Amino acid sequence: MQAPDRKPPLAIVFDSAIDQSIDQVLTLALVFGYDAKREAKVISLSTSRYNLNTAAFCDLVARFYGGEQSGGGFGGPRTGLPIGMSTIGAMDKSNPPMLAVSLSEKRPRSI
Repeated sequence: MQAPDRKPPLAIVFDSAIDQSIDQVLTLALVFGYDAKREAKVISLSTSRYNLNTAAFCDLVARFYGGEQSGGGFGGPRTGLPIGMSTIGAMDKSNPPMLAVSLSEKRPRSI
């Protein structure tokens, strides 16, 4: 329960192409930084590209900053934040070089 004089955190809906420029990735990191400090709450995360690699990268960043419990208020603990993705047009199966390194690492899911 919040104190009566404290405002609820700002709700953030983030949508981006997450393509070839670093500014979108840095903004995503900034948004989750605010979420971690409880200055804001990420309630929605989506990519406007029809690309599973881009959606996977968004999920990777969400789990890095929020842990397995980053849920955006959806479901119980350890459900993860759902990642929205556009499905308009043909699927883009490319893997942008900026994302390729992060997505190529194979690590165990548990410690």
